[in-house]
Amino acid sequence: MSKATKVLRNSLILLAWGVVIPAAWGAETLAPGTPAPTGPKVHFAVPFQASDGHTLDLKAPDIRAVMTAEELTAATSAAPDEFETIGPETVAVHGAPQPVYVPGGFAALYWAAIHPLSAWRIFAPVQ
Repeated sequence: MSKATKVLRNSLILLAWGVVIPAAWGAETLAPGTPAPTGPKVHFAVPFQASDGHTLDLKAPDIRAVMTAEELTAATSAAPDEFETIGPETVAVHGAPQPVYVPGGFAALYWAAIHPLSAWRIFAPVQ
């Protein structure tokens, strides 16, 4: 079978599948004239509404209802210098910058050619 024949055959097969599958997918399995079944209606107008009609309470629970008193004292018994005193409306994220990865060996020469301003890092690697 030549290449042109294979391409034509595969194109016709794909065309047939492209026509048959959407038609079968969209076709109802009901007999003609019977009404389609009505399923549960989904309403997206109210964003946080449960299926029984009540609105969902998405507030955080009281910490004393989630943790026992012992767990609470163990979690908050850190030394005062480990954390800052911040207000209840403030979020503080403490982190350190990640060191730049510098490969070793001959790959370091390629890395230095790609990153000329940071080429000094191949002589003083992070430890």
